[in-house]
Formats: sequence, C-alpha cells, structure tokens
Amino acid sequence: MRMIDRIMKIKSKCNFEEEISEAFDLTGREISCICCFNNGLVFSSRDMAGMLGLSASRASRLITRLVEKGYLEEAVDKGDRRFLSISLSKKGQECHDKIEHMKDLCEEELKNKLKPEDFQAIGRGLDALMGIL
Repeated sequence: MRMIDRIMKIKSKCNFEEEISEAFDLTGREISCICCFNNGLVFSSRDMAGMLGLSASRASRLITRLVEKGYLEEAVDKGDRRFLSISLSKKGQECHDKIEHMKDLCEEELKNKLKPEDFQAIGRGLDALMGIL
C-alpha cells in the first residue's frame, strides 16, 4: 500500500470532521480555520491565508463567512485602520474546544493501541514527512 493511501485511511478512521460539520454547520475549510486559533491568538487575514495555504481573497471570503456565522470576530487596529485583527468569538472558542477534545480522544485511542516506542517512531516519521511538504 502506498504511503498516501495509508495516510488517507488513517484520516478516515479518525475523521471527526463530519460530526463537527453537522453539529456546528461548518465546512472542512472553516473547521481548519478555527483550528488555527489557540490560546486567544489574534491573526490578520494575510496570516490566516498563509497558514491555510489560500489566496488572500479566498481567506477573506472564508473569514467573512465565519464572522457572519458568529465564530470569528474582527476588530480594526487603532494604529492602522487598514489592518483587521481576527479572533475567535465565544461561539468559536466553544467549537475550537470541542474540536480539540475530539482530536485528543482520537490520539488517545491510537496511543492505547500502540507500543510507546512505535507511537513515538510514527510521530517522528510524520514530523519528517511534514518537514518536506
């Protein structure tokens, strides 16, 4: 089996995206956007575009949708009115926390089924793979 096939199979086994999508009325890309925020971080739309690998215009549309749905908040920078800072709203934070909880459950399940040294080796291998992509 090719490596990419293995990755896709693993993703399908730990796929909580559908549950989150239905519970919160979010697309996969919107879920990815919410996952970028952690510990009260604030971003610009340019930062968000870079993190998600999107064009600035596509990121702007994504952010607008999430603001309209109530998951993100925008604020104009007092020093530079052209700059909008983006952060999670209370609703967005609740969604983020639910996503993180589901990720933790999936990882714990994997951890419990693998020997510690295998789990660590897989982590190192995935880090190496991410480093070249």
